[in-house]
Amino acid sequence: MQSYIVLVLLSSFIHCTQSQNWLGTYTADSSCPPSLCCCVSGQVVVTTVSTNFVSFTTGLNGNGMNCAGATSYTTNMSTPTSYVTSLTISIITLTFTLSSNSLTINVTNSASSACQGMLTKNVTSINSRSTALNVISSLSQAQVWLLFLMVSIRLMKSVGSI
Repeated sequence: MQSYIVLVLLSSFIHCTQSQNWLGTYTADSSCPPSLCCCVSGQVVVTTVSTNFVSFTTGLNGNGMNCAGATSYTTNMSTPTSYVTSLTISIITLTFTLSSNSLTINVTNSASSACQGMLTKNVTSINSRSTALNVISSLSQAQVWLLFLMVSIRLMKSVGSI
């Protein structure tokens, strides 16, 4: 019986994959130079609109025509199904690449490689239903295996096989 339980736990961890979680509020860093670029700035908020759509709202900062005069941008878009999505604003394309733990987003700008930035998810923006999932998904593979081993040892001790 103990071997069966350990086997089930092991197969659960082997088949576990981290899925992207775009939802939340992110804060932009100041690495993008607004004098040269159209930069994501301030807060970026991604919320659910419906089953297949999210709302993407971002602050923008750029002198002159860099952002076509816009200081913010909101759009409803299909829920991203990968770790990369893009928004086109005027003549530029902003590409957003979500990290594997869904806690940061790298932003690149089609205008120049100098026009990059980083968004960091505000931990307080995580709702209570997804807190455990986000904590687990932010663990590295080594940390997940360590957690698995600890749970397995504790389980085996509780059933008296150790």
